[in-house]
Amino acid sequence: MKTIVSALLVGALTVFSLRPALAQDDAAGEAVRTTLREHPEIILEVLREQGEKVLEILEEAARGKQARRERERWEAELKKPLKPELYDAMPALGPADAPVTIVEYSDFFCKYCAQGAKTIKEIVKKHPKRVRVVYKHMVSRPKSKKAAAYFEAIALQDPEKAWK
Repeated sequence: MKTIVSALLVGALTVFSLRPALAQDDAAGEAVRTTLREHPEIILEVLREQGEKVLEILEEAARGKQARRERERWEAELKKPLKPELYDAMPALGPADAPVTIVEYSDFFCKYCAQGAKTIKEIVKKHPKRVRVVYKHMVSRPKSKKAAAYFEAIALQDPEKAWK
């Protein structure tokens, strides 16, 4: 029985992959389609036997779909970049007349944001006269809101202390 099932599945896959070539031999293609419609358990059995390979195919398709969506999102964002509101009184690292301004959206309690902040500080250190960094709060939890308020309060008194 398994040999017949495997042969039918191979035949079905061949039929579907060679569909244009079967235009001349519709009878054979229709016979395989009819068999599979009448006995879908054939396909299910073979899929179960090849479960790991099927899963790999699905995961690869999902990764491809996710990559396409991400690429489309990036392309859309590049066409319409964010223009954050900046004003002179905002706490900033680097000179106000720097040719490059980096707007850092961050959360004080996010470990990924902390890694990004280290990179930003290295950039400012390497290019002290060419780069300015403006910090924008991306609050994600209650204690982050409190930390953001502390940062802003300290920055009103002494921006350098706020950055420390």
